Amino acid sequence: MKCQNCDNGAVFIFRHGINGEPGETRLCRECFFGDEYADMRLMALLRHSAHGYRHPSFPGGKSSQRRVLSILGRVGDITQRELMDIMNIRSASLSELLAKIEADGYIERAQIEHDKRRVVIRLTESGKQAADEARAPETAFSALSEDERTKLTELLEKLLAGWGYDWDETKGFENRGAPPFGGPGFPGGPGKPGGRPMFFR
Repeated sequence: MKCQNCDNGAVFIFRHGINGEPGETRLCRECFFGDEYADMRLMALLRHSAHGYRHPSFPGGKSSQRRVLSILGRVGDITQRELMDIMNIRSASLSELLAKIEADGYIERAQIEHDKRRVVIRLTESGKQAADEARAPETAFSALSEDERTKLTELLEKLLAGWGYDWDETKGFENRGAPPFGGPGFPGGPGKPGGRPMFFR
């Protein structure tokens, strides 16, 4: 069924009209949301991009597991504390993540020879192969050229700076205050008082 204002497919159908006008009204998202549509579509793209990265179809499994394997492939044996600092993750979350990777047979725990009190995390043989795959160039951003990746990075950094985030090489992104609009996680954000609902799923 077509939108009554354009050739796009109708998403919203009002059987009894809108704004007091009688008759059925059929509108696509773009015609219904008007000037807000472009921003909403961009937010939907960002959200689905993040979801696609967390639950990828490329080799190596979920991004957090791939990151652990990639780090171990770079540095070799590492303590859980050292890994926690590198990943900037809570201890409980890392323990849960490592338990899943260990259950898959990719890592094992071993005592340090000169200090039996310390335990390190070590890649198994299958883990070494998985780590190589996790670091392979055919990953999340392989669809983009090097120039496109650079440009995307610049645009996202500019966007986050406008939202109140600063990049710190040791801490990652730090928020210096709420953005100038109702964004996710802030007063007035989606699902919060004064916020816009999420129409893109």
